[in-house]
This record gives sequence, structure tokens and C-alpha cells, in this order.
Amino acid sequence: MSDLRVEIVTFNTAERRAVKELFRKLGTLPTSWTWTQNGIIRSTRNGVEEIRHRPLGAQGNVMAGSELVQILVDDFSPDYIIFYGCAGAADSNLLGHAFLIESTSYVSLGRVRPATKSHTLTQLIGVTLREQVKLKNKWLCDTNPRKDNPLPQIKLDQTQNFVNLRAATGLDTAHVAATDKVVTVPLGPVPQPNSAFAGTVYDEGEWSYGHALGFVAQRCRPLPLLIDMESYGIGRTTEVLHVADCVVALRIVTDALADKDKQSGAQEALLKQGLPALAALLTVMIRAARGH
Repeated sequence: MSDLRVEIVTFNTAERRAVKELFRKLGTLPTSWTWTQNGIIRSTRNGVEEIRHRPLGAQGNVMAGSELVQILVDDFSPDYIIFYGCAGAADSNLLGHAFLIESTSYVSLGRVRPATKSHTLTQLIGVTLREQVKLKNKWLCDTNPRKDNPLPQIKLDQTQNFVNLRAATGLDTAHVAATDKVVTVPLGPVPQPNSAFAGTVYDEGEWSYGHALGFVAQRCRPLPLLIDMESYGIGRTTEVLHVADCVVALRIVTDALADKDKQSGAQEALLKQGLPALAALLTVMIRAARGH
């Protein structure tokens, strides 16, 4: 038996409210868990066990990575860090499903340029510029000519701890395409490699987000593809700091990409629906600390 500290990190208001609901239930049920003055759920029946919620109130790969560093240097010194949040998916059948994140790709680097040389006046009160956003495929795949190496896919499942958590909870795993913006387009046609080259080599160029996501979805099979804005920052920081044993990313599918605008009120409800998956993770961690 040993002490245990777990930190749960959320990014937006809906995620914060969902975890607050879990804490409220833990603190009011007839169990050994009680609230502390600083908002930590605490039990002393089996050593000191504490679960702290850190609502970040900000999104993005940079914010997630820097927050992970901050957590590791804080006095709380958690044994586990769980990033709990929402995700998009191309398959609407995955709405409400919970996934442990097994791997992640970065889908963001590209170019923003005016779509046309002209501009339009909007009600005579200002100028609206038309913009075109494209991704440079050299950061996703091998290209000809090859000027840079593609950014690596990061694996988050390379520890025995991840394998044990997956087996003990029965949670499915997924691959995340991490972006730096909200994406509401469906998967596009998968770009085809240049047949003149051995292996999988693509002509260097620019892809739309739809093409890039179609490409990543094909590459990550048989894992389902999710989309978020933090997993690459979490994975890269975890990799550099060698803390993979203590970091877990748990995502609930709350948005179907092409229908996102119709689901604005469903995110919080689906995150609360996913709380049993978060509770299952916590249960496994607590039992391990108690030597069960």
C-alpha cells in the first residue's frame, strides 16, 4: 500500500463542469472520499489518496505541453496525470465513445494566403478579405523534392503501464490528428503517391484539411481517427521528459466533424456520459496503489 496522487486536466468549460460533477458525486457518496479546502478529493483510509482537478481554461498543443511541465514541477507531485477532454471524429457513430489515445500526428503546419487578389466590401463599413488555408504535405509524409523530414507520429502506448490500463479498463484506443484550430470539414479523398518512386513518396505540395485528414485516417488504420487540439503537445512533452508511465490522455467523442454546428449543446452532456470511463481509470490507479 502506498500514497497516491492523481491530477486531472481539462481544457474548456464543458470538460471542467463534467469533472466537477464526478468530484461532487465522489464527495457526497457514503465513501471515504471527502472534499478538502483547496478543492482536492481526499481519502485517508488506505494511506493518503488525493485527486486534484486542474481546469486549464485554455486550449491548444502549446498550452497542453506547457501545462504538463508546470504540473511536474508543482508541489502536488502526481503519480498519474490524466488529460480528459472532448474530440471530434469523422464517423458520427462514435459520438459518446471513450478512447485512450494510443498515438498522435500533428496536422497544422501550412500557409494562409489571400484566395483572390480582389476584396469585397461588406455593407460599406469595412473590408472582408477572402482567405485560403492549406497544409504543407512535407510535414506529413515523404515528398519529392524532399527538403525537410516529416514530423514524427508520436506513440503514447509504449509502456507496460499503458497496456495495463487498457486491459484493466477495457477502453478502446484511437489515433489523434492534433490541429491548432477547430475543424468542421469531412475527410477528403486520400492523396495518391507518385508512382515513379519506390515506396510511398508524394509530390511536394499543399493539401486541404480534408485531404490531410483522409491521409492520416488511412495511415492510422485500424485505429479510429479522432481530432483534437492538444494530444500532440501532450505526447511530444511526455516523450521529451520521459514521463510516459504517468501520463494518460482520455478523449470522449463529442463532435462529428461535418455536423459540428448542429451539436453545440451536446458536448457537455456527452462528456458527462463519458465519466464512467474516467472513473474506471481512477479505480485502476487506486487499486494498483493499494496493492490489489
